[in-house]
Amino acid sequence: MQEPHRWRPLTCEQVAALLDGATFPWWICGGHAIDLLLGRTTRAHGDVDVGVLRGDQPALFERLTRFEVHLAKDGQLRELSSDERGRGTLDPDHHGLWCRPRGESDWALEILLNDGDREEWIFRRHPALRRPLSEVIHHSEDGIPYLAPELQLLFKAKARRQRDEQDFSVALPVLDATQRDWLRGALHRAYPDHAWLDRLGR
Repeated sequence: MQEPHRWRPLTCEQVAALLDGATFPWWICGGHAIDLLLGRTTRAHGDVDVGVLRGDQPALFERLTRFEVHLAKDGQLRELSSDERGRGTLDPDHHGLWCRPRGESDWALEILLNDGDREEWIFRRHPALRRPLSEVIHHSEDGIPYLAPELQLLFKAKARRQRDEQDFSVALPVLDATQRDWLRGALHRAYPDHAWLDRLGR
């Protein structure tokens, strides 16, 4: 029987220190992105997620020399080979990478691979939904980059777990009209019967 995965995640500040000076764009995502938006901790988090462009994997891995990097897919974990670390995993169905310091058993951060390039971000679940990369990354008061809240909520719309519902509830009041309109339009296209549409105002 497989042992349960244990997490001792980095803080957002530790991630920022680890990636300080990186030559590629990166951003905090998941529930931590909502916290950075609001400037406060809204709930407990079991891990920390970091978004990068799929094509920037080699540059990212150069910053993670002290870490093991494992592909997470279909409930299984497999450590990337040295060749994969050199070029990145090329399979378009690979989206999540778990990382932990070498020699340790607890996981420290998850990397989420995003489609697009330095000009345009693409929502992989519905590729017609795209945004200029400059609009995708926001910054906290401390300068930590995080995923724009309307995009983060679009990701969370698929599962609608309790924590996703909570994140939507705390973020909704601070979304401006442009963000609400974009999220409403994206939900109409990706999940046309989604319950959040009523709360956004159809």
